[in-house]
Amino acid sequence: MKKIGILTYHRAINYGALLQGWALREKLKQLGADVYMIDYRCPFIERAYRLTRGMEKQDFRSRLTVLRGIPEVRRKTKRFRRFAHRYLGLTEKCERETAKKVCSGFDAVITGSDQVWNMKLCGEDRTYLLDFFGEHKADEKQKQVACQKYSYAVSLGDYTLTPEEAGLLADFRELSLREKRTAEYVARETGRKTRVDIDPTLLLSREQWEKLVPGASGEAFRTEFDREAEPANMKSHADGGAGGRTAGGRPYIFIYSVHPQNRMVAYAKKLAKEKNYDIIHLHNRVKKDMREDGVRLIFDSSPEEFLSLIYHAACVVTNSFHGTVFSILFQRPFLSELETKAGFNNRVWELLQTLGIPRRILDQVPGINDGVIMDEPIDWELTERKRREQAGESVKYLASIIDNLQN
Repeated sequence: MKKIGILTYHRAINYGALLQGWALREKLKQLGADVYMIDYRCPFIERAYRLTRGMEKQDFRSRLTVLRGIPEVRRKTKRFRRFAHRYLGLTEKCERETAKKVCSGFDAVITGSDQVWNMKLCGEDRTYLLDFFGEHKADEKQKQVACQKYSYAVSLGDYTLTPEEAGLLADFRELSLREKRTAEYVARETGRKTRVDIDPTLLLSREQWEKLVPGASGEAFRTEFDREAEPANMKSHADGGAGGRTAGGRPYIFIYSVHPQNRMVAYAKKLAKEKNYDIIHLHNRVKKDMREDGVRLIFDSSPEEFLSLIYHAACVVTNSFHGTVFSILFQRPFLSELETKAGFNNRVWELLQTLGIPRRILDQVPGINDGVIMDEPIDWELTERKRREQAGESVKYLASIIDNLQN
């Protein structure tokens, strides 16, 4: 069995970053490889998640907000680290000086997914470009390559590679990017053939994701953020369940925001009033006031609970790519806000078009969506068929990596 290492942002306290890493490892394992997550500690990323980062530049009230939020941040970080140790198959901890030694035990290293080649996000750490080792002969007599380099669905965001950085991609066996425009750009800069592959979270089916979801088999589900609540009496989707209920006994709308929202909360409150639903809002950052009228506002859910909150929701409102992905995978009615205070979310828009559901947007777009349509039926069979088609080509690519190692 060939041994493969994955290098990605697995230490980021971000649901999408962690879960895409798990999904890529899971798919490679299903294809027959022995797969590990390289437990690389990028100094820039480690500093980014320090509890008191940037406090020296803040005013008194902002510092007070940070200090009040420390217990939630600690709980969330602990839950993310627990998930990583339980599910990611971590190697020994390594830094740049020791990464080469750790990777020498692999037949191949795959970097990605995520924006691992956006040097602004990692403090210009070229480790993610796999610059610390080259393809070399393990034994000149055997003429075998010790460790092959690949990428999978890598993104650069808005970053432009320097000529030296582009040159570091020369000895990659294959260059797989996440967006078409990124693949075209890298092809121009390197003179290499590139390919486009889907986000790893879309490689797996709903049934494969359900192994991580508390309550997916119909057992009682109690949230980590509300231990005093009575366990909900849930039915799985397969048994016709419509979702979970809060401690108050009502179905809930789940809001997940990673960008400053425009209309999501107002819309969710209006819908909740019409349908007698509760609202649970998982926010990406600790706010000055973690209370919100008519809304259960939370911050520190574990990755498993994040999945469960979507899986058991009556419906979902989100401005997150992965919030949208898991709503689709778990076949929950949803609306995605594309136009946020951070700008237009092209990535979500392209996903909805690709899967044939462009009307599932909170924004009003003439000719696409002239009104909000949460109750409009979704052809989940069509959506799943399109997902499988997209995933099929990417799975073939991953299988080819393993095949190359066998030869």
